[in-house]
Amino acid sequence: MKFQENITINYGKKDVDTTKFVTGYDSYSISDINRHKNSKTITIDNYTIKCPIFSANKMGKQKLVYKVDNYSYPLYVTVKDKEKPIIEYQKNIDYTIDDKISIKKLFIINDNLTKKENLKIKYKGKIKNKVGKYKIICTVEDEAGNKNKATSTVHIYDKPTLSISNKSVSLKVNQEVQINASTTGKENKCTYSSENEGIATVNENGLVKAIGNGQTIIHVKANGLEEKVTVSIENNQPTSPTTSNENNSNTNNNKNNDNSNSSNPSNNKSNSGTSTNPSQYNKYFSGNSIDSYNSAYSYAESMMNSGKVHGYSVSPDGNGFNVTFN
Repeated sequence: MKFQENITINYGKKDVDTTKFVTGYDSYSISDINRHKNSKTITIDNYTIKCPIFSANKMGKQKLVYKVDNYSYPLYVTVKDKEKPIIEYQKNIDYTIDDKISIKKLFIINDNLTKKENLKIKYKGKIKNKVGKYKIICTVEDEAGNKNKATSTVHIYDKPTLSISNKSVSLKVNQEVQINASTTGKENKCTYSSENEGIATVNENGLVKAIGNGQTIIHVKANGLEEKVTVSIENNQPTSPTTSNENNSNTNNNKNNDNSNSSNPSNNKSNSGTSTNPSQYNKYFSGNSIDSYNSAYSYAESMMNSGKVHGYSVSPDGNGFNVTFN
């Protein structure tokens, strides 16, 4: 009977396929078609070779016996630990500045035979308390000389922060305003969403557009943090000009009360208080931020309250806000 040479079996392997160690018998060559693993037999011509049942639960040199009729054929194999240590780890792991990081805890190491205290473990690489990317290499060797290696990349980020320029804003229908948000941490971009898109929408860059009358909340999120912006929307309602009936009434009052007007000049001031040229108060506010819009809106409201203008509009042009009066 012919056998493979220098056979080594991994320690701990159960129900070893012993049919594969036989390569020939008498003048016959044996192939897989002749091997019957389940029954532990090999059939060739009129011969049946009975193969031993074997589990590698003992280290060192072991004897296997094959039989054909009344003849026995011994085979010596070597059982040894061929299994390399197991390393459990994450290829990429995130931390923030000032986190306490233990290089040893980045890797969980186990072996089938060698106790952990007898493993040869080495680490290569350093981690600094500074934003950046750091590569740590772990190598392990067991008592049988089996080796394994793993590499983990540690990413250090700034502590997460999120800030917005303003937590509330008032708009007229169809007006737009930009939410200025900044964040630090792993993510460098914020996400935006509106609770009610029937009142105001917001795009992926934080540009809010007034849709309908009412109030809604814009959610700004990044790095596990969240801020909220309250958006209040009003319909455009410019003040109506003086009606013709009101003008006629004022004219008659002026004709019938000349003496009264002469003695009370304050009445003349009241009738002529509204400017005949509201456009002289038009003003431009540069900057596409909520603060710029609020300044423009406050200015427009103050002019309305002063009685110098009948109505106004605040219009963005991409670089700022135009305040125009009528």
